[in-house]
Amino acid sequence: MRNKINFGLNCFQFICVLILAVSGLVRWLVLPSGYGYGYQGGKFLNNINPPVFIFDRYTWGDIHRWTAVIFLVLIVLHLILHWRWITAMFKNFFLSK
Repeated sequence: MRNKINFGLNCFQFICVLILAVSGLVRWLVLPSGYGYGYQGGKFLNNINPPVFIFDRYTWGDIHRWTAVIFLVLIVLHLILHWRWITAMFKNFFLSK
C-alpha cells in the first residue's frame, strides 16, 4: 500500500513540474510582459486585443502560482512519507565512523 501511495504522489509531483515548466515558459517566451498591456498610468492600453495563448497572461500566472502551492504541499507529503529513510541516511552519513 505504501508503494502505491509513493507512486501516486510521485506521479502528481511530475505532473505539477510539467505544468510549472509549461506555464513558466509560456509566460516568459510566448506572452509579452505587462509593459504596454493592461492598466498603465490612468488609462488602459491595448485593451481591445490583449495577447492570448490559450489563456491570457494573468490566467497563466494563476495557473503557475496555484500549481506551485500544490507542488509544495506534495513535497511536504513526500518528506513525511520518507522521513524514516531520511533520518536513517542522515545518521549513516554523518554519525558513522
